[in-house]
Amino acid sequence: MDDLKAHFLKALEANPDFPDAHFELGIIYFKSNELKDAVSHFQSAIEGHSSEAKRLVKRGEELLKKSQFQHAKDQFLKSQQQKDSCASAWYHLSKVFNKRGKIDKAVESLENSIENNATTNAHRDLGILLLKVNKPDDARFHLEKAIGLDYGDSLTHFYLGIALERDKDTAEAEQHYLAALDI
Repeated sequence: MDDLKAHFLKALEANPDFPDAHFELGIIYFKSNELKDAVSHFQSAIEGHSSEAKRLVKRGEELLKKSQFQHAKDQFLKSQQQKDSCASAWYHLSKVFNKRGKIDKAVESLENSIENNATTNAHRDLGILLLKVNKPDDARFHLEKAIGLDYGDSLTHFYLGIALERDKDTAEAEQHYLAALDI
């Protein structure tokens, strides 16, 4: 892991604004429990991917005005790739905040992740965090979104069962518990 860390630190020496290197360092620091450094690198990755996505959208809009539709489409697709990377950084940042006990910041990070790219994991993890802070209705919403994206995720079914049980909907909760066991 030290070799990887050195590799990405060297990449940042060459280009301090390289978001992919910041992201990878965020992962490395998270795994080695250096959470303050992980936060810093994930935030730098988010800033880099976000500004690149905005730049690509602006370029795509300029190309649309010139009726260069295929080139504009290419820019918009590249922008979405940057947003996906940004979503991934937000998702991992939420894990850091959760590990540090900063649930509100973890929730905010997951909301930002979903805003950039709604994934099963982001909705599920947000639902689980919302259950922890006793917001079963909001948790249910995100857990149902996660199931809509991936019906076969047994962990989501399990936590949706918990949310439904808290809402006194025991019959539907039982169905999700059974689905979690059946998958």
